[in-house]
Amino acid sequence: MVATAPVPHPHPSEARPAARAARRAPVVAVVHGGEGRRDTADLVAANDAYDIVAVTTDRRLFDRLLGTRPDAVLVDLSDSALDVVRLCRSLRGALDARIVVVSPSTLADEVVVGALDAGADDVVIGASPAVVDARVRVALRTQPPQPALPLVLEVGDVLVDLQAHAVHIAGDVVRCPPVQYELLVALARNPGTAIAGEELLRIVWGAAPGDVHPRRLRIAISVLRGILGIGPRRPRVEVVQRVGYRLALPTG
Repeated sequence: MVATAPVPHPHPSEARPAARAARRAPVVAVVHGGEGRRDTADLVAANDAYDIVAVTTDRRLFDRLLGTRPDAVLVDLSDSALDVVRLCRSLRGALDARIVVVSPSTLADEVVVGALDAGADDVVIGASPAVVDARVRVALRTQPPQPALPLVLEVGDVLVDLQAHAVHIAGDVVRCPPVQYELLVALARNPGTAIAGEELLRIVWGAAPGDVHPRRLRIAISVLRGILGIGPRRPRVEVVQRVGYRLALPTG
């Protein structure tokens, strides 16, 4: 009879390290107008089921959301100046995430219907933090957690540090204004792929079609080209006729 060595069994705390490392807590982005915003604790009950990230509706809104890739977006209507229908339409076009609109006061029926038609998955009115938390958890149950994004984007000799909001070209840090930074991030996420001009206007300016003149995009692209410069390993921003722009991979 041949003796066999016992098979070691890992301690529960040591089991499945790869699976444990791959898990990512769901992320809920709380979008607010800044003015008169409620404290997060007054909006949704604290719990360990998901992480909360507060985002202001400024021109960098979509850059922050694309960098965060939330599983759900909570639109806080404490600031009555927010155009919730337009915001929901832009959010739905930019993100694959559940959208829950929360208002502390009554909304007109046309606003509720408009928000839902524009892409909101739920509208919660005058609810307690515990109820809002429950509605968020319902939204998350139908939205699988998304994998974490890379910390950097690298195309040729151009590197974008998403955490530091910094651009490195050929190893040197270069000044990149906010609009050009957001354009570069949008193009560098899918190098070689054409992105429609209207999509770039929405990502960078949060604009619906027709709200921003395309000339602003052309000028911003021209400035970005100047920042990138020319080099053997340098990507180029190219025009794709009747479509938009793409970040062409270096040929060298």
